[in-house]
Amino acid sequence: MLNVITDTFKPNEKVDPLFGVVKFRRTFGFIGAGFWQGKVNFAPLGKLVDIYFTAGKGGILETQRDFYRQVEQRYAEIIDRTHKILYETLHQYMPTYCSEYTREEIVEDCELVSIQIPNFSEPNAEWSLSFMYTPHKQSYSIYFDDWKPIYGLFDD
Repeated sequence: MLNVITDTFKPNEKVDPLFGVVKFRRTFGFIGAGFWQGKVNFAPLGKLVDIYFTAGKGGILETQRDFYRQVEQRYAEIIDRTHKILYETLHQYMPTYCSEYTREEIVEDCELVSIQIPNFSEPNAEWSLSFMYTPHKQSYSIYFDDWKPIYGLFDD
């Protein structure tokens, strides 16, 4: 029992072979599942982005590393499909502001800030890309089923 309590308060870090230093975070305090977080140099953009993996304390799965590699390789294709739903999501939350600008102008002001990769062994697993709308410093996530964007949400 004491190990559970002390393990909760000490940082759990690992050096992942692809992502470098990642930290484990529990989702429900003392008990429950968790996720790994880190930063990665996202090659298509040449910049650091936050990365999150739904995985137990054992660490990031090889299937998740493979999926991340596919995201990097397919990013141009993915982002093209994302623009419409990203604009629609921003327009839903800021209709007056967004009506003053074209979709291209709005999307141009969005910057990728994070990638969330689930454990794909779970049913109905979705993954997401989060974008910062830089003029308002607001973050929006676009959720995917396989490679198809399906919906967007404001990250509060």
